[in-house]
Amino acid sequence: MNIDITIGVAIGAVLAALINIYWSYKIARLDDKNNKEESIRLLAGELLSVAHHFSVPLFPIRYLDEDMKQRTEVMRRLRLAKYGALKASEDTSLFGFLSAEHIRNVHQLANKIRNFDILIDEFLAEPECNDVDLYRMIESRKDYIEDCSQLILAYINEHHPEYESLISQSTVNGEPNYLI
Repeated sequence: MNIDITIGVAIGAVLAALINIYWSYKIARLDDKNNKEESIRLLAGELLSVAHHFSVPLFPIRYLDEDMKQRTEVMRRLRLAKYGALKASEDTSLFGFLSAEHIRNVHQLANKIRNFDILIDEFLAEPECNDVDLYRMIESRKDYIEDCSQLILAYINEHHPEYESLISQSTVNGEPNYLI
């Protein structure tokens, strides 16, 4: 009788261990899935924000040569055009679902945004400057940055169709025109 109780306890312990292993595995898989979904949402959200931010046009270049009131508006819009740091590039370990090329593209996008902000600071540093070439360079980089973010969004859309509705609702100009 004593042996039967010991065998029963052993079988119960083995069953409890198996149930524990099973549920631990299921919880870990669910946690991984949730982390991946959260990472995709975070990156897609920031890329949508970048695309929207850089789709807003600057003041037409002709206003640089006109009266001071228009020039003040140009300067104000340039200050507002600065984006700041791309948060998604700070911890790309969260974005293991991207290909190596697109992780690189996220870093390149962050560099291009930083350089865009530097050009704006350079332009704003001399309020009386009428450097039309620098202003044109700033304008051209806006479109390029927008297209770069759209490129990465298109990759996410293609490889993670479950987020197609989120991305397609917010896509600014459709497919990007060129690669990074």
